Formats: sequence, C-alpha cells, structure tokens
Amino acid sequence: AWVASEDQQQLARVNLTTGSKLIEVNLLKGFGDWGPEPIDLALAGDALLVLSLGWYGGDNCIAVLSAETGELRFSFGEFGSDAAQLRGSRSLTVHDDLVYVADKCNHRIQVYQLSDGRHVRSIGRTGQAPVWDDEDDQYSSVDGDERIGTEPGEFNEPAGVAIGHGRLYVSEEA
Repeated sequence: AWVASEDQQQLARVNLTTGSKLIEVNLLKGFGDWGPEPIDLALAGDALLVLSLGWYGGDNCIAVLSAETGELRFSFGEFGSDAAQLRGSRSLTVHDDLVYVADKCNHRIQVYQLSDGRHVRSIGRTGQAPVWDDEDDQYSSVDGDERIGTEPGEFNEPAGVAIGHGRLYVSEEA
C-alpha cells in the first residue's frame, strides 16, 4: 500500500502484513522547505497518481509515479482558473484512461487523459473567477460567483470524487 507519511511531504510504500516501509519518496527533493504536500492518492495499473498542493498550498499538480518504484514519470496540472487549470483541488479518481479531479475553488470537475495529462473537459458551469485582492490579501468575494450551480452537473466547492457502477459521484464542501 502507498500512504502519505506523517510529515505530509513524503510518501511510503508499506507492507500491509508487517507494516515495514518498502520505499520512501521524499517530495521535498529539489523544493527546499516548501515542497508539494500530498492531498490524495490513486492507483491506476502500474501508476500511482498523487494530487498535491505546492508551495503555501497554492499550486495543484498531479504527479504520475511508478507504483512499483515511486519514480516520477511525469506531472500535469497547474494553478489557475483557466480551462485546464486547478485551484484548491481536494480529490481525484481514475477510471479507464481518465483522471477526474474535484476542482473545489473553480467549482468543477476537471477530466484529464491519464496517459499524457492532456485536459479532456471540464464538468460544471463556466464563468469569471474571483480575482486576488492584494490589498485585502484574499480572493474577492465569491457572492454571486456565476460558476457556482445547483443543477445536475453543476457544483459548489466539489471536494470529493469517485466512480462506481458507471456513475460519477461528487461530494461538495459548501
């Protein structure tokens, strides 16, 4: 099994029978003191997908590692509100060759191709995202955010995503 270790900046592959660590992956390598923090993990064949937050919790990324060795194969996803970008993602799941990501702050589900990280589509409403207010050091108010929806296929801070019985299941935080 793969688990995120206590310090939240390492992954470990452990033997479930003995509890011993088989492999450790240090996510701080090359990042100094503020490396990516794993938020969610998913296995897909021989790949381990790691949804992580980058420096100061701002940058989302999906790293695709070898499930056997922990070696990085490639990564995809970047911070923002444009069509293929992520902001505040909390969960991912894999079905066939598609990766579904609950993109909380963009109020949508992002879908990417597992084989190459290419953005396939977004599920949810479209619209202008709130902008960063440097004076107040926060995003502008989300009251009236046209991307928030209550109809089927629309979301308000999706935080969890799963696939079962041919359906996409989404939980919301708001």
